[in-house]
Amino acid sequence: EWKRASPESQGMDSAALLDAIKRKNFDAVGLHSLIVIRHGYVVAEAYRYPYTADTRHIMNSVTKSFTSTAIGIAIHEGRIKSVHERVLPFFQGQYDIAPDDRRDRLTIEDLLTMRSGSNWNDNAPTGYSFNGLIASDDCTRFALSAPMLLKPGLVFDYNTGNSQILMGILNKATDGKAEAYTREKLLEPIGIRDATWLKDPTGLVAGGHGLGITSEDLARLGFLVINDGRWE
Repeated sequence: EWKRASPESQGMDSAALLDAIKRKNFDAVGLHSLIVIRHGYVVAEAYRYPYTADTRHIMNSVTKSFTSTAIGIAIHEGRIKSVHERVLPFFQGQYDIAPDDRRDRLTIEDLLTMRSGSNWNDNAPTGYSFNGLIASDDCTRFALSAPMLLKPGLVFDYNTGNSQILMGILNKATDGKAEAYTREKLLEPIGIRDATWLKDPTGLVAGGHGLGITSEDLARLGFLVINDGRWE
């Protein structure tokens, strides 16, 4: 569990922290919780009713950071060769995707950096968008099928479909056990044990949304990252 300590014991001013919290209208900005961690200690926290420390939130796009971290672990373990691997060979024989020379050159790195070059509008009400993704019967196939607009690697364009393809790759690299692998290799070692996770109709967990964790759990990933991937 996270250790608690006074702000002063960690070099912070409790009066300044309290003033900052009191000046912010949690309801007006839609903030459910606030946790301040210093040197590995929780030094301040606040929750807006009815939310508590035990409330699991659907973290939406923060899920993408968990997916990309799991991809990194799979590369470290040799399940995926590198970020430079081509994407389509992972799905050979599974999906019949319209041929496109640009899609053929798509790499894992292009997905991680959201520079896939696909014709995607995450905020559109229909079509190749987040809404279209979650309405599909196979989210990975849907994301892979998005028409190409540019050569991969050129332009950043926010794309939840890219993260879904990454989850599909992780699923292939772990023999169909993407969720179990992520829980075993990432969530559980840093203390996230009761996460919920939305799945598509095929049973695959979402790569770009849908992970349900507490606010404290979210801080665990941040703490892992600022400590260069080391935990305790």
